[in-house]
Amino acid sequence: MRCQDLMKTDVTCCSRDESIFDCATKMNQDNVGFMPICEADHTGGHRLLGTLTDRDIVLRVVAFEGGRDPRRVKCGEVMSKHPIMCKPMDDVADAADQMAQHHISRICVAEGDVLKGVISLSDIAQASRERGAETLRKVSEREAHAPHH
Repeated sequence: MRCQDLMKTDVTCCSRDESIFDCATKMNQDNVGFMPICEADHTGGHRLLGTLTDRDIVLRVVAFEGGRDPRRVKCGEVMSKHPIMCKPMDDVADAADQMAQHHISRICVAEGDVLKGVISLSDIAQASRERGAETLRKVSEREAHAPHH
């Protein structure tokens, strides 16, 4: 199965100049914990600049040095600037391997730097229970080695 067959294409994006508050509001409205940070390109597509997760917001804004004002911090200041990506024609197994290698539960699908969609761990699990379970095991290794409080 190809990534383009599994990816979600109706993806909300934020710009690098939007506030963390506005981004978190969009995440809440869409019931997602992941947001591509994009800018419009000359074709009307979305050029992928980075990604932002709910975890990034907590660690880089809320818990950062006693907390920063999410209405003043811009997405571009705290986004991950080197998003993990796959191509639409890549095999889903390759995308799952990248997710496992980088301990992430979502991956952007892009043609060059133009966002085409997003694949989540749950998308992979729904397509293949076996592949989903293996990817989850590998992705969750990060949490397994983290100190617990």
